[in-house]
Amino acid sequence: DEETLELMARTIRKIDALSGPVTGALQVARSGSVNLESIDLRTPLRAAVQMALPAFRERGATLDSAGAEGEPIEIRGDASALERLFLNLLFNAAQALETGGQTAVTVQPLEDEVTVWFEDTGKGIESEDLERIFDPFYSTRPDGTGLGLAIARRITEAHGGSLSVESEAGFGTKVTVSLPNGKNASSAPRPDAGNESWSRSQ
Repeated sequence: DEETLELMARTIRKIDALSGPVTGALQVARSGSVNLESIDLRTPLRAAVQMALPAFRERGATLDSAGAEGEPIEIRGDASALERLFLNLLFNAAQALETGGQTAVTVQPLEDEVTVWFEDTGKGIESEDLERIFDPFYSTRPDGTGLGLAIARRITEAHGGSLSVESEAGFGTKVTVSLPNGKNASSAPRPDAGNESWSRSQ
């Protein structure tokens, strides 16, 4: 019937929209390299925010995405891979929230790099789990794949950047992504982008 056809069409459109970033992210995860070009950092960030909003609404939580708006921030990056990076972090944040919780996205351009923070008011991460969150296939959720943060860090390092997580059980989590700005970015990935733990897992 017409209602079912429209539902199927919307579902297919969402799958198509996710397919590009997922494919690009997996290519980066396997190769440890990205195709760099001049882009506005806020473009993939805004796209990720739009994709993640339904996940926050389903949990009765809010996403403060003011940091995704504003003047363009030029970097050399792979837009598709960065979209997946940001989307992974936003999905993780949403899944940590309960009704009334919030995640805030903040962007700060610095002289040599651009920093993006994702800070949530969720349940936080136990110290023993915090040591393993970047291990491929390690997850504290029964339905988790354990690949989200591993891929996110791989993408960040392939851009010559860094990703760190600060968290305390019961007090939320802050994830920091630092990327070289346009004039300092290099086409070569960081030497540790092809870390052994990931290679073995593949």
